[in-house]
Amino acid sequence: MPLGYMLKTGEILAYYGESNIAETLFEYGKDRKVIITSDPGTLAGGGGQQGFRSPDEIPELVKKSLDGNKVPRKYPAFHSTVGRYGQRAQSGADIVIDIDVKNNYREAFMNGKKVIQFLDYYNVPYRIKFSGGSGPHIIIPYEAFPQSMQNKFSKTYQLVFQVIISKSKASHIDGSFAATSHFCRMPYSLNEITGLVSVPIMREQYNDFTPSMAEAWNIKVDKSWFQKPDESEKEAISEMIRDSKGF
Repeated sequence: MPLGYMLKTGEILAYYGESNIAETLFEYGKDRKVIITSDPGTLAGGGGQQGFRSPDEIPELVKKSLDGNKVPRKYPAFHSTVGRYGQRAQSGADIVIDIDVKNNYREAFMNGKKVIQFLDYYNVPYRIKFSGGSGPHIIIPYEAFPQSMQNKFSKTYQLVFQVIISKSKASHIDGSFAATSHFCRMPYSLNEITGLVSVPIMREQYNDFTPSMAEAWNIKVDKSWFQKPDESEKEAISEMIRDSKGF
């Protein structure tokens, strides 16, 4: 984390209690399993609840998770599954490419750029956010897949994930995200260790991004990050797969 950056309990509550933050987390989590934790090591056990009852539940959950110290040792963070759920059954999933380089954001972002350039070549729609630790998360939303692929989604998901790993030539990609039940820190959640925000990054900001831009008091919600791909963009994944057969 940046030298001297530390959030007090009141600042954490104020951040999650801000209406735009709570509403954004609520909307993002409504078709996913969600969980709040200050220890990401517990996520391997699965669990979680189906979405949130309302935006008001979010600051309530944060308040319960804090231990009353003025400066907590770890921060409450929200995670959601990459899988999407409807009527309890999984209906699809986002692909998340997590560049997992500890304590070296420059190296992490350099490898992330290889993924971005590969996706840009095919005009595959994606979103980028900071993990809140040191690396980027590059997300292909489920809505980017054409309808023809959604009917056999599990096989397509694995294929696209492996094509990106193989063809982008990026290193330090976390392979655990090949599982659609995997949890990922939600956009605008704090990171448990650093207290930095898992903040969305626009493509034009990527090269100039620094972790200080993810400090909680610098954050404003950007709704455009959540915009769904239009129909003209949905064939890009098909083209990428056709070009990559035999990878």
